Parts: sequence; C-alpha cells; structure tokens
Amino acid sequence: MSTTTVSQRVAQFLRDHRRYCAYCDKCIAKELRLGAGKNRTIARNVTSVLAETDEFRRGPGICCKCGEHRLVTHRRLSGSRRFRD
Repeated sequence: MSTTTVSQRVAQFLRDHRRYCAYCDKCIAKELRLGAGKNRTIARNVTSVLAETDEFRRGPGICCKCGEHRLVTHRRLSGSRRFRD
C-alpha cells in the first residue's frame, strides 16, 4: 500500500506533465482517479493549497486535457516571479 498523499500525487502529476500545460480540477481528478463523487472538490482543495507555494500557479485559463476555459493549475517556470493580484 502506498503512503503517497493526494497532495503529493497531484503535485507529481503537474510536475510530470509539460511545463506550459495547465489542468482544471475536473481533469486532474479524472486522471488521478480521486474519490467518488467529491473528486473535483478534493482536487480543488489540493490545487488551491499548491498554488500558495512557489512551485505552482492557479488562475483562469484553458485546460490542456478538456480544452475548456476554467480555473487551471500548472507548474511555474523556474525563476519566474510569483503572480500577485
């Protein structure tokens, strides 16, 4: 049995995919097969926390998987400045 947390799985998923590719919570949940029924909520909670770190960014954009305009999360480029509202 793996001891990897959902947060670790989501972070690793985003690290493993193209740097410029952003994913919506729904597609992250589908790709990682997170929980039944509440999978988007789980993904949203995790990506919201990850976006507070220097490694990830979250904001409006186009999801690389489904092509929908949604709130998406992606890995920041090394050395890029943190986005501030």
